[in-house]
Amino acid sequence: MPHSLPAAFMLAALALIGEPLLAQSDPSAQVESLQHELHACLVEAEEDLDAMLACADTVEAGWREQVERLTGRLDRALGEEARDALVLSEQAWQASREADLTLMEAYHAQLQEVELVMPGMLELSHQLQRNAIFEARANLLLRLLDGLGSLPDPDLPPSSS
Repeated sequence: MPHSLPAAFMLAALALIGEPLLAQSDPSAQVESLQHELHACLVEAEEDLDAMLACADTVEAGWREQVERLTGRLDRALGEEARDALVLSEQAWQASREADLTLMEAYHAQLQEVELVMPGMLELSHQLQRNAIFEARANLLLRLLDGLGSLPDPDLPPSSS
C-alpha cells in the first residue's frame, strides 16, 4: 500500500528540492539564492557579530564561485572578438578589485584608529563591502548573459527539435 502524505507536505518538499535544482541551472536564481542566503543567515544570527561575519564570509565564497561560473558561461557563449574583450575586462576588473580591496583595508584601518566603529562591526562592514564587489561583478556578467538569452545555452546539449 503506497504511503499517503498530505499534499501540502509534498508541495513543500518539492519546493525545497526544486529550488536548489533551479538555482543550479538558472544564473538569475543563483544570484537571488546568494542574496537570500545572506539575508536569512543574518536574520538567524540576530545580533551575534561572529555568526554574522561567518554568514558574510560564506557568501563571499559563493559570490566568487558565481563570478567564475558566469565568466566561464559567458566565455563559452561569446564569439572570438567578444571573448578577447571579456579577458581584458576580467583583467581590468581584477586590478580594480584589488585596488578597491586595498582602499577598503585602509579605510577600515583609519576608522579603527579613531575608534568610530566597534571592532566587530568594522569586520562585518568590511566583509559586506568585499561581498558587494563580487556581487556587482556577478550582476554585470548576468546582465550580459541575459542579453544573449536568445542564443542557445552552451551548458545544455543541443535540442533535437
